[in-house]
Amino acid sequence: LMGHTQGERIEIFIDRVAPIQVGYLGYPGTTGTSAFDYIIADPHVVAPENRPYFVEKIVTLPRTYQPNDYRRAVPPGGVTRADFGLPEEAFVYCCFNGARKFTRAIFDLWMTILRDVPNSILWLLGENDVVGFNLKKEAAARGIDPDRLVFGTFVDGLRHLQRYLVSDCALDTFPYGSHTTGSDALWMGCPLVALAGRSFASRVSSSLLSTVGVPETIAQTPEAYIALAVRMARDAEFSSGVRTKLQRENVLRTLYDSKLLAQEIEWAFTEMMAIHRSRLPPSDLVVPSLASLR
Repeated sequence: LMGHTQGERIEIFIDRVAPIQVGYLGYPGTTGTSAFDYIIADPHVVAPENRPYFVEKIVTLPRTYQPNDYRRAVPPGGVTRADFGLPEEAFVYCCFNGARKFTRAIFDLWMTILRDVPNSILWLLGENDVVGFNLKKEAAARGIDPDRLVFGTFVDGLRHLQRYLVSDCALDTFPYGSHTTGSDALWMGCPLVALAGRSFASRVSSSLLSTVGVPETIAQTPEAYIALAVRMARDAEFSSGVRTKLQRENVLRTLYDSKLLAQEIEWAFTEMMAIHRSRLPPSDLVVPSLASLR
């Protein structure tokens, strides 16, 4: 699960405690060790040209690798921007990723977007006073009114999800992109603009957006990222079309189909066992689309 990050137990797997060892979910990338035979991915998070850089054999699920619970709670509607201290007339961009994902490069792109959309604000998570102070200072240094950066407080899960109901567009971070925050936005029907990179961690939001059928909000370059975010504010027909695709029924049927994901992973496990029992070395696996078999 955790790869090389906090809480990892990779030494156990280096000792080969199981005949088949699989990396999944918690560490978005190759471990670079022989500890794992496979890594569970999908067609989007591991680009074909990057396969040679993975030590593990790649299990390619047909949709997204990310599990989401279709039974999760849906917060009540009826909230207004005034409930969150937001101006009613502004176009609200939001990003509720942790500030550790903010780089100078992505912040520069956000400030360009605010400059190109004068009536917009950027709603961020106010982790502490230092984060707010420094980001406002950096906005001012780029010629952006610091008051156009709005910081939310820590709230309970349902209240947090309500933030997306009053936001117009979520902006992804880069190069470490949205994971849970991305699926949160789509769960609430909020459009997400993503920037796809080369690494697994920078392509998760592309996986989510492709699964719900909204690849048109995936940018391949910083310039395209800016253009997409600006278009979301200026092109009502475009943004309305994206929101139509993010209606709850579609999100439930695609990104949040937990049972189908379980069947896809079980198919992969069965194949892994068959390979092992045949005394063959691990090999890449492509899981077929099981939705058509229902």
